[in-house]
Amino acid sequence: MLRDADGFIVAALDVGGLAAAKELGLKPRIEFGVVPAAVEAAERGVNVLLLAPEERAIEAVQAIEAANARLEDKILYESVALS
Repeated sequence: MLRDADGFIVAALDVGGLAAAKELGLKPRIEFGVVPAAVEAAERGVNVLLLAPEERAIEAVQAIEAANARLEDKILYESVALS
């Protein structure tokens, strides 16, 4: 997945997400209001690579699941641990 990050908007949640982006050589375009912005972008068909520390990942998953509960076209997602 990370090999094809060029096709994604990168979002970094908290310092952990920013550190992961730096480690991967990626420049986040979303750094503020990350979870709602990433979900809205995904709802509009944009591919989003959301980098988040493990303890905050559940927040993103819950937001995606909440959006999917009301959407006809569901947001597809995958959770991958980088460490």
